[in-house]
Amino acid sequence: MLTIGYIFGNKELTYEDKLFLRLTRKKGARVVTFPSMRHISPRQIVNKSARCDVIFNGSADLVAVEIAKIAEYAGALVLDPTQSFYYCEDKMLFSILCAKHGIPTPKTYLLPMPIHKCREPIRRLIRAHGAVVIKNIMADNGEFVGRAKTVDQALELIKKFRKRDLAPLIAQEYIHASRNVYRVMVLDGTVVQGVVKKSRHWKCTGEFVHGDAPVFHVPPPLEEVCVKIAQVTNLPLCGIDLMRKNDTWVAIEANSCPGMDFVKQDMARLYERLISYLVRRANARKEAVRSAYANAIETELPLVVAPRT
Repeated sequence: MLTIGYIFGNKELTYEDKLFLRLTRKKGARVVTFPSMRHISPRQIVNKSARCDVIFNGSADLVAVEIAKIAEYAGALVLDPTQSFYYCEDKMLFSILCAKHGIPTPKTYLLPMPIHKCREPIRRLIRAHGAVVIKNIMADNGEFVGRAKTVDQALELIKKFRKRDLAPLIAQEYIHASRNVYRVMVLDGTVVQGVVKKSRHWKCTGEFVHGDAPVFHVPPPLEEVCVKIAQVTNLPLCGIDLMRKNDTWVAIEANSCPGMDFVKQDMARLYERLISYLVRRANARKEAVRSAYANAIETELPLVVAPRT
């Protein structure tokens, strides 16, 4: 019987957490939980990880990521891998990575620490697009993200964000269709869901989007782009946010540990596919270990055929 670890970021189990646990057990696997909102010692993490064939990190909070890193250090297979989380959640590196592979993204500048040196890139973006978006490179759920229509407004946002967090900031092109953000979920190289995040606010984060999101059909050209993003970011499971700029799809970011709750009635289907994928990965890893062990024994103890008499 396989054992699947589950890292979750709530004080109490939510409907989504319970659904994952129920469907995992229905699949015939044991479950080991790692709650990031409760005290759990490094030794406990290592010991629990040793019992798991695979661990799914269902939370993007930084304590959950730290638990996942300790589990990886202990030799566990964790999805999504934490290295991908740090590189893909970095908005500046995501922009560079997409540019390298020919994937359109908003024009993005890394802002220098001296605030007077930030004026020129901000001025360029406002002149070209009417506004600029200031973001923390690790911004999550709309925090440390602001829009400015003048250089002075942008500089005030920079000062405000830097008082609360010293992570680098970027200035990014403002896309006027920002009230519609398209979220495409990719699992194991296949698009499994497409939804439209609609909001009256210019941000389309969870804070401003309520109820089930409308589903949209992901056309083949966009499906190809999203699968490519998942591959180059090394995220087996990811939620890709995109916007429409004229007739071009523009990638905004790739999210590890994406939310499964945009359409409540579709959650069970998504989790069933995810759990099937986790089981395949765990079995493949077991088989690889068995093969490596068998090859090592054969190398050390070659088969000797007795001569005929």
